Amino acid sequence: GIEFYLLQFSYHQCVFTSLLEYKTKGAGARPYLTLTHYPDLLPTKGIVLMHGELADSPRVLSVADAQFLAFQVQQFYVSGGERKLRLVEKFHEKPDEFDHRVLLEELEKMGVTE
Repeated sequence: GIEFYLLQFSYHQCVFTSLLEYKTKGAGARPYLTLTHYPDLLPTKGIVLMHGELADSPRVLSVADAQFLAFQVQQFYVSGGERKLRLVEKFHEKPDEFDHRVLLEELEKMGVTE
């Protein structure tokens, strides 16, 4: 099956929780994964280091799932092209017009759906 995750950026951190968790608990939803970006080397080396931390008690995501989510952040926010970025923008700016099926189509094109 497919599970949707929400993410929230706060400065250099990106926090993930499941859509179900968010719908159930709202602002009290548990973070399942936190990605912290360290841009210190960006000016001199052109790279940003990233550290991922999975929540325990209980651990909901596997390491492979966490890696997949981190890759999707890169694809949809940084290097995946204009179409993927437009999907993100539509979700934020016009959520009533956002169609999750278009998102699934993009993932299918990337070969990452079951």
